[in-house]
Amino acid sequence: MIIGIDFDNTIVNYEDVFYNLARERGIIPVNIGKTKQEVKEFLQKNEKEKEWTELQGIVYGPEILRAEPYQGVIDFFKWCKKNNIRNYIISHKTRFPFIGEKHDLHLWAKKWLQEKGFFNDETGISEDNTFFNLTLQEKIKNVKKLKCTHFIDDLPEVLTNESFPKEIKRTLFDVHKKDNKNNDINDIDENIEKTESWNEYQKKIELEINVNKFIGESTVKICKVSGGRNNRAYMIIKKNEEKLFLKSYFVNNLDIRDRLSTEYSFLSFVWNKGIRNIPQPLKKDKEFSWGLYSYVEGEKIKEVIPEHIKQVLDFWKEINKNKKEAVHLANASEACFNIDDHISCIEKRIKRLEEIEDLQVREFINNKLIPKWKFLQEEINKKNENNDDKKKIDFLKSISLQERCLSPSDFGFHNALINKEGKIFFLDFEYAGWDDPAKMVCDFFCQPEVPVHIEYFNYLLREVFDKDEEGVIRTKMLFPLYQIKWCCIMLNEFIPRDCQRRTFAMQGYEEIQKKEQLKKAQFYFVAAFSKQ
Repeated sequence: MIIGIDFDNTIVNYEDVFYNLARERGIIPVNIGKTKQEVKEFLQKNEKEKEWTELQGIVYGPEILRAEPYQGVIDFFKWCKKNNIRNYIISHKTRFPFIGEKHDLHLWAKKWLQEKGFFNDETGISEDNTFFNLTLQEKIKNVKKLKCTHFIDDLPEVLTNESFPKEIKRTLFDVHKKDNKNNDINDIDENIEKTESWNEYQKKIELEINVNKFIGESTVKICKVSGGRNNRAYMIIKKNEEKLFLKSYFVNNLDIRDRLSTEYSFLSFVWNKGIRNIPQPLKKDKEFSWGLYSYVEGEKIKEVIPEHIKQVLDFWKEINKNKKEAVHLANASEACFNIDDHISCIEKRIKRLEEIEDLQVREFINNKLIPKWKFLQEEINKKNENNDDKKKIDFLKSISLQERCLSPSDFGFHNALINKEGKIFFLDFEYAGWDDPAKMVCDFFCQPEVPVHIEYFNYLLREVFDKDEEGVIRTKMLFPLYQIKWCCIMLNEFIPRDCQRRTFAMQGYEEIQKKEQLKKAQFYFVAAFSKQ
């Protein structure tokens, strides 16, 4: 791995220098923005192009010593040296300013590197691997000559230049993403990645190194896949253009579930039985908590039709044809085998909501959720007591081994993709295992992301339970309780440990998204219980 790194505005942060020097020279008012771009725009709009050009000559000359390195860049060089990654500084800049005193800008840049601590053994950077070129084309020739595998620059026009080698992994240093116009870079070239900090870029390179070791070959591209709320996911493109799916599972001492082993074992069993509308499990790594799978192409399902329901049932039945051979698989997460299990499981979720401090959420929990939960428990007890003896259910009696099913768990169209031929592929089995089919059916209809119309409810019950009348009664009894459960799930964002999982999966997760979850829970509650 050889990384080429631009100098100006990639290693050197000039922002305060341009503003402060322009203020000292009296060419800008105090109330304009402090970024370099804002100083430039003000001077150009006010017909002070000459002053701007002169200011550049001074800042890139002797006043460069007032500038600081971007946070994390020196640490990045040191990290590269420790990991035997070669770095080159490759920049293009004129030798002397166009206007004003003839400062040698190349010498001043090297002096800055020396004074800021870049030229030493710890960073591996010296004058011998620092190159200042007079033109962009010379810079690109040097990138080729030095056999760079990666290049990072703040200018899109460098990375998108027609003579820039496309096989090099290019990254736009987009530290001021909110202030610049570089956010459409992927519209120009989808192979150019963006990074907002040196810490982020280091993580990207570290990920690439570890992925290459894991896979056993160099990859062309690693792209973060959005959508997952519990784990991080990446699409990996190999040199032969094959796509793979890498899942990095959330691990926390407060959450003892082994998501990797659960999903990988379940998928391996299903795949070995010849079922192909799932990702193929390829490899796992316990140290990193990584699972590698085939990449499934497809789109999210927006509207559920009868054919989709048929494919769901076919998939579930196909899995359960082989359940006698699945004794090695564990129970599903929060598996329930009697009515009391189901009630206790939901009760625990409600109990966890006590950790939430947000006043709006607490008001919803105390005034809506808990009263409804208590009412529903009383209702199912009354109804069960009033049933004749044949339909009465013992809440403590567990269903038999024959009545249990292999459940994908968290099963629904929110965890599925449909291809161009209309075939559905099912995803996300990290909670899968042995469970009560009643729980699977309730979760399937209660999940809110891709709603399934209640008109399919009785049809699914008949297909899942066949002649098991008690299973049908049990499911209907439990259904409103599971609507409460899904209200609780929507409030997970407000529980500290669950918020950690969301933050792990979706870097940049913000308070506004949590508030959206409260709105969803409130809307779901009204839709579920307004007629009762």
